[in-house]
Amino acid sequence: MMSTPDQTRTILIVEDSDEDYTAFQRVLKQCNIVNPVRRFSNGREALDFLFNRGAYLGTNSPPPPWLIILDLNLPGMAGDEILRVIKADPKLGIIPVVMLTTSTHDDDMKRCYASTANSYLTKPIDFQEFKEIVSKCVSYWLGINRLPVSRR
Repeated sequence: MMSTPDQTRTILIVEDSDEDYTAFQRVLKQCNIVNPVRRFSNGREALDFLFNRGAYLGTNSPPPPWLIILDLNLPGMAGDEILRVIKADPKLGIIPVVMLTTSTHDDDMKRCYASTANSYLTKPIDFQEFKEIVSKCVSYWLGINRLPVSRR
């Protein structure tokens, strides 16, 4: 499987676990997914990047990501809070946000879907299962799903 080589179709991942992020990178490499990936380990940093503020104020902002992969359990600001901020913005709100988390609790799922998550995936412990979930997710959102070209 190979995603489009379009370098504007960036994946933004908000994941505090180095181990989970490394597994994510391995999946992309093994599946020949060559899209650029931008990682943040906490929500505040990701939001500063997305809104071009804080350390990113005045920088040449790249096109918005094509897909956001968001962990639910993050330090400081929970993933569902970050999701609400992203989805409340008219420009960023159209970006697909996939929750990728260890939580299987119905309340967490309901809260994320109520905050307009596009998908909710549970991280399996088994790497092959993780690979299958991530590769299908990325393939769908970057290869099949369509987003408007002018998103700013």
